[in-house]
Amino acid sequence: MSHDLTHTNEDPAGATRPGPSRVRRQLAPVHGVTLDQYAEVAKRLASHGYDPATTGDIAEELGIPPAVWKRARAEWDRRLVSDPEVAAEFSRSYKSR
Repeated sequence: MSHDLTHTNEDPAGATRPGPSRVRRQLAPVHGVTLDQYAEVAKRLASHGYDPATTGDIAEELGIPPAVWKRARAEWDRRLVSDPEVAAEFSRSYKSR
């Protein structure tokens, strides 16, 4: 029996892979904050001695209101630790800055 992988989330070995729509949802902006913006804040954090208290100020410099940043950051943090594909995309974005 042949396996048509174009319509499933299984590889030939039978392992389940994340579907493309789930990955798109995980990379979708959070409260209007993109993963690239999140990566930009993280990159700029280095010039502030990695002081987490400064992330709100950095985000505000990028036009992200503090209340929005707080909610978006919490969700991006959650996605980064729970989804390896989000972490990989974050790494790519961070390194490109």
